[in-house]
Formats: sequence, structure tokens, C-alpha cells
Amino acid sequence: MKYKITEFTEEEKQDIQERYGEWLKPENIIWVQQEFEDTMSDLTEKFGSEAAIHISKRLESFSFLKSYSERIWCLEKLKDHQFHASPYIESRIGDHPINGFNDETTQRIILEVLETGGLDGKGFLSDFIENRAKEMSFESFDEEMKIRQKLADCEMHTTPYVAKRIGDYEFKDLNDEIFKRINLQKDKY
Repeated sequence: MKYKITEFTEEEKQDIQERYGEWLKPENIIWVQQEFEDTMSDLTEKFGSEAAIHISKRLESFSFLKSYSERIWCLEKLKDHQFHASPYIESRIGDHPINGFNDETTQRIILEVLETGGLDGKGFLSDFIENRAKEMSFESFDEEMKIRQKLADCEMHTTPYVAKRIGDYEFKDLNDEIFKRINLQKDKY
């Protein structure tokens, strides 16, 4: 993982204060500790032992967590992340800068769509798309998603006739390529 979360954003700090401010009061330490321990214990039942270990290790890796309120807030985010986890997502998360826990959630959802979305529900990882995408670089997963969607459109408009003729053309961009592929399909009929 090239990029990792190293601190809370100001928005996250405010959310922690609003949602878990009571957890900071010294008189609440007994029930706060118990609530946190109970939440940690529920991880195995909710996600399975392997995922629970993964969440626990990630939680412990954030050395900037100072209080139970920060730990429980972070734990809730990590549980959200677990709902958007797969070997593919785990292999790709951190490829681009992560600007906080909410940004990581967004990136995970985009990666989930890359892996499983699209018109056919098979994602945007076909051989056609992968072969074209490996020649490109992306500033963000959002940009990658948009490009892969256009490549999926190119793939959708590929017939043996189009594949044979498409090399005769130059393109300004992917939109132009999609347009020419559609016209070639029409020309065939």
C-alpha cells in the first residue's frame, strides 16, 4: 500500500467530537472501555475471524489514535471498509492518495464497481479493457473508472468487422473512437 491514512481530517475530528464526545468524559471510562471491548468482540461474529483479525491489525496500525472516542469512530469506519473489501480491492487500495477515512470508503466503492459493476455485472476488468488500460496512467480511481467505462463502450461496439477496420482510423480521444466504432457497426449493415 503506497498511500496510507496518517491523521484525521478536520471534518473527521469534528465528526468524532459530535458522535463520541461523551466518550471523552473521565466519569464514563468504565462503560466506554466495556463498549469498545464488546464492539471488538462482535467483529468475528459479524465478519468472520480472518476479517476480524484484519480489522484489528488495521486499527492498531493507526498510531495517531489517542482516545477511545477516536478508536471507536475509526473502528466503525473500518467496519464500513470491510463491506467493500475483496482481494482485488485490497490489492489496489492505496495506489492513489487517501485523504481520510471517508475518501478511502469512496475509493473502495469505485474499486468495487470496477470489479463487479458494468452493464453485465462482470465489472470493468475484461481482457479488452485491461489490455488498453495498462497503457494508461490515472490520477485517481474516479478518473480510472470514467476511462474504463469508455473502454467498455468501445468493447461493446466491437464486432469482427469493426476489429478488422478500426485500425484504419486515428482518434482524437475515446469518445471519438466510440463514435467511429458505432459508425463502423452501422456501415456493416
